[in-house]
Amino acid sequence: MKTDHHLKRMSGRDVNEENRVSTPLELFFDLTFAVSLTAVAQQLSRLLAQGEIFAGLFSFGISMLSICWAWMNYAWFASAYDTDDWSFRLATMIHMVGVIVLTLGLPRLFESVEKGYGLDTSVMVLGYVIMRSVMIFLWLRAAKHDPGRRRVLIAHASVVFVAQLLWTLLIFLKLPLRHTLATWVALGCVEFVGPAVFYHKWGVPPWHGHHIAERYSLLAIIALGECVSGTVTMVNAIVELRGWNVEPILIGTACIALTFGCWWIYFLNPSGDLLHARRDKAFGWGYLHILIFSSIVSIGAGLQVAGKYLQGKSALTAEATLTFTAFAVGIYISSVFLTNYLSLLNWSWYFLSLCGLAIVPLAASLVMREMNFSLPACLAILAVSPFVAVIGYEANRPLS
Repeated sequence: MKTDHHLKRMSGRDVNEENRVSTPLELFFDLTFAVSLTAVAQQLSRLLAQGEIFAGLFSFGISMLSICWAWMNYAWFASAYDTDDWSFRLATMIHMVGVIVLTLGLPRLFESVEKGYGLDTSVMVLGYVIMRSVMIFLWLRAAKHDPGRRRVLIAHASVVFVAQLLWTLLIFLKLPLRHTLATWVALGCVEFVGPAVFYHKWGVPPWHGHHIAERYSLLAIIALGECVSGTVTMVNAIVELRGWNVEPILIGTACIALTFGCWWIYFLNPSGDLLHARRDKAFGWGYLHILIFSSIVSIGAGLQVAGKYLQGKSALTAEATLTFTAFAVGIYISSVFLTNYLSLLNWSWYFLSLCGLAIVPLAASLVMREMNFSLPACLAILAVSPFVAVIGYEANRPLS
């Protein structure tokens, strides 16, 4: 079928459109964020291996919030107003350039916190200026073609412009660290709360529930690639130490099982139908995913640090390495349950108990380490954690 990419009216997509899936352009766009997530995982594992726990976690939190927020801004807009004409395609390309610039600025942020000379976010802000310029253009273009939602679209463009202007000014003001952080919190509230307020007042753009659910699930899968990368690091470390034998095969299987279990638990309860029926719950659902994406990348970083520990290249102890990884898995499982069953009002004590039972293997792995079991053996027990919830949920699912 022949398609054209001439300019089209950006009047909004049909929220009831059937078989709405991610476009090749959206999948291509996500590749730039895959690079960003890899860079963050590598920087986090590097600082953790050096024993710089606070610097690593603090920089990681800022980085993941920046990456997720940039991705979410585009994803929700595209779900509502993707015209796939030449203008939208070029805007997406420029947005991708901004993501690459943001990624190039990540090492500078981690290094500035590590060495204690403030927060060097200059390159990251430049990336945001590029991305935000594109988004302002797109919001205003949509406002021109969608008169019924013009007020809310212009409001969104205005918030993006004002927030970005203030973020940029922070680079030149050179405020003390505590004042900078206080300003960040205030601007973060504007960014997160602003859209929720004027969407509630003037209505929401026509995003598609099933499409948004698929977009988020695809980014979760991309993030899980960091767990696969951590698995390779772990297995490679054991092979370098002891050669090929049963141990690297078992630990590799256990780590892949952990990754697979994290994938499975995310897809226990697909969110498309729920988002379509309860559009008012989309904000909580979307924002909680920042915690999901961050915890997945943390798991991958934890496995990478474990590999460095086995190679003798980490200043972090085995106990600290295992604790970090177990905590990341616990946060992931808890945030998935919270997202699926609290924000969408489909909560029960049964699912709460599943979440609690899934934490038991995490605690067991920590106890085993205190009893001097090897780090790979403890990680193998930790890998059971998501399957506890999976088995409990699937066993209670009615036959189709």
